[in-house]
Amino acid sequence: GSDLEKTCKGLNYQLSRSTADAYFMTLFYGILDPAERSLRWISAGHAPMFFYRADGQIEELFSTGIPLGIIEDTRHEIAPQTKFSPGEILLIGTDGIWEAKNMSGEMFGTQRVCELLVRFATEDAASIVEHLIEELNCFRGEQTQNDDITLMIVKAC
Repeated sequence: GSDLEKTCKGLNYQLSRSTADAYFMTLFYGILDPAERSLRWISAGHAPMFFYRADGQIEELFSTGIPLGIIEDTRHEIAPQTKFSPGEILLIGTDGIWEAKNMSGEMFGTQRVCELLVRFATEDAASIVEHLIEELNCFRGEQTQNDDITLMIVKAC
């Protein structure tokens, strides 16, 4: 549905009632309006997201509420509407990206994610995803992947 708060509240209610106390789920839920070049979104514990601005700066966008399934009556706020200018990029990913470790135990880190986003900002969204995954795999080397890696890039033309 298009009612972000209502959808999030319903999901939270169902998860709170149907899962054990130790379980929860993070969620990023957004509605992109290509005509308005805008994104309305809500985040239940899913953070950070990275917004590459036209001036080359990266803004970290943080969660608007706690993960789903923890507190039944919690409220998740809608973030301020995000407007896109040409060339701007939103990166949404799971923590398996920045928490990935190499053979030395060093984490990939959010700083490295930001540096790669800047480096590949002139490329299309699919290429940015490919480069980030390639760099992550190269960094990790033979180290076992311990968490899921999910990544989505939204780039304004």
